[in-house]
Amino acid sequence: MIKGFRILAVVCAALLVSNAYAQLDALEANKGTEESNIASNPSLENIEVIDFPVPSADNIMWSKTLWRMIDLREKVNHPMYFPQMPTDGRQSLFTYMFKLIQEGKINAYRYNEAREDFSASNVLPFGEIIGPEMLDMIFDIAIDENGDSVGIRINETDIPSRQIYKFYLKEVWYFDKHESTMKVKVLGLCPQRYYNDPSLGREQKTALFWVNYDEIRPYLAQQPVVLNDFNNSQRMSYDDLFLKRRFSSYIYKESNIYNRSLIEYCNSVEEVHAEQERIKKEIMNYEQDLWEY
Repeated sequence: MIKGFRILAVVCAALLVSNAYAQLDALEANKGTEESNIASNPSLENIEVIDFPVPSADNIMWSKTLWRMIDLREKVNHPMYFPQMPTDGRQSLFTYMFKLIQEGKINAYRYNEAREDFSASNVLPFGEIIGPEMLDMIFDIAIDENGDSVGIRINETDIPSRQIYKFYLKEVWYFDKHESTMKVKVLGLCPQRYYNDPSLGREQKTALFWVNYDEIRPYLAQQPVVLNDFNNSQRMSYDDLFLKRRFSSYIYKESNIYNRSLIEYCNSVEEVHAEQERIKKEIMNYEQDLWEY
């Protein structure tokens, strides 16, 4: 009897040791694949934008066009400015915009201080974008196997995204009486380039071109951005960022009969700030004043 128990104990011990070694082998085999088992963020490449209904002109009771300045140096706007070099599927707003224009997917329109013209006659050729406005930019002529020039090849390191830290944004606020709501629609974006001019010895700025938001929106919806360093899984697209108003900006012009910016008729910084507050309150109060309590 005692001998039988000893044999059973030896068999059980052997099974336990064998099971332990098997688990160790499994852990060792999966050691190099642990990271790949972590769920990654879903790709936005196949995302299609939601087409918002175009309101009838008869349903728009009130509207006002505004021009804003977005300063990418503000922390809340950093998702548009970084990374300055494309990484992990992310890239700055200007880098992405620049590539889309280079590939012919969207148009760039000439900047005109008086008005924005998104017509075909005002399309800016890509060669002019990288011409006199960006003389310090290095680019190569792409050559095919026959030695013929097939276009311009630009390295990502040569795209001057670091010099683009401000954007003009044109938008329109309107009240739709059919839905009884105040709405806002982004109409266009214009990058501002800041660079040092050796001949003048000071920093210069120039507005490069306008981009029609409706044209670039399908692509913005496919480009992910990371909002903060605390949660890398909290991602949204550039289109989400604009639609949800997840950016900081200030008003520098409103539609008026004289076509003047605020600084043209305000005599001090304080007056400019007061005028900006007046415009914001006018938009907010218009909808509130329509309701009776």
